[in-house]
Amino acid sequence: MNRFMWLTLPISVALFTACGSSTDPVAPLTPEQVSLLATQTTIELPAGGQVSKTFTLTNTSASEISYSSSVAFPNGTPSWLTLTAGQSGKIAPSANQVVTFTATCPNVAVTSQYTAVIALAVASGDVSLTKTTTATLKCIVTPPVSSPDTTRPVLSLQALTTTTSNQVTVTGTASDNVAVTRVAYSLNGGASTDVAIQAGASVPLSFTVGGLAVGSNTITVTAYDAAGLVSDVSTLTVTSAPVVADTSKP
Repeated sequence: MNRFMWLTLPISVALFTACGSSTDPVAPLTPEQVSLLATQTTIELPAGGQVSKTFTLTNTSASEISYSSSVAFPNGTPSWLTLTAGQSGKIAPSANQVVTFTATCPNVAVTSQYTAVIALAVASGDVSLTKTTTATLKCIVTPPVSSPDTTRPVLSLQALTTTTSNQVTVTGTASDNVAVTRVAYSLNGGASTDVAIQAGASVPLSFTVGGLAVGSNTITVTAYDAAGLVSDVSTLTVTSAPVVADTSKP
């Protein structure tokens, strides 16, 4: 079953003012006053899947700030993350701004992983700062669950019931829902002999069984498939009745 993890990117912009009276000037923006998620963020989706999420910018200062966010991808990486709303603007004092993004997995054949760098530029007055964080997308391909093969091969055979020689030709087909991989026969309970075949779902058969004894003979044939399943035994009875030369004088 495909699965994915919903994830919010908590990016916080904190702009603090110096303590003092209301006439004190606003402290200048310093790098320490911008907090951006430092650890890698991972999003997991099924291949071809898509999810829309948000992260929130928070201005805890007493001054309005302007911001802009952007995404960069390493060479060869598909553009899997798109900022769709709120990617730039102004944030009033003690207010929040929601930025919406969409993550899209390419329709890959094997599980793949991609990265992107999210950059946040913040400005207050004459001071501007930029912080970045890395986001990772994992596109998961789940192999289909196949049902085990439970269908046995089937034989359909025919041969002469009586012959005047010590051999007989057996013809017919061996079939399977996947592939017949082996056909073998035995004469009168003797050793098993493989028949030369080309493996396939429907295999034509034509082979000669020699060494028939005079009288009744039993030929048993069995087919096998790739899953190791065995057909029902197909039994043929052939009577060998050689012509006896007439040696009597008239």
